[in-house]
Amino acid sequence: MDQTIVFWIVLGVVGFGLALALQMRFMVAKVLAISVAAQYPELHHNDVRAVVLASPLADAPVEFSAELSAVRNQLREQHPGAVGHLARARRWSVILPFVVLVIAAFGRFKLAAF
Repeated sequence: MDQTIVFWIVLGVVGFGLALALQMRFMVAKVLAISVAAQYPELHHNDVRAVVLASPLADAPVEFSAELSAVRNQLREQHPGAVGHLARARRWSVILPFVVLVIAAFGRFKLAAF
């Protein structure tokens, strides 16, 4: 009984962490896109999206033009905290679904919690 309660608490906490990571990934990317679009109104929305998606990467993608690389570097300099949050949210939104699956499998097959 106690193991089942701990299982559901751990699954709930990890599930909440996954929801938070997904929300942060969406919200921070949206805010950064708005920031880039406001500073560079001449950029097409696909270019703005590409700059925001590439902002957490260590190096700019090869297919970026010099202008887009400059915009990406300026975004990284102006908003280092937000870019760091985006990188962290991406990392955890990829890792946590597997953690949820492992915890759920443990609860199902080891504890017979559901």
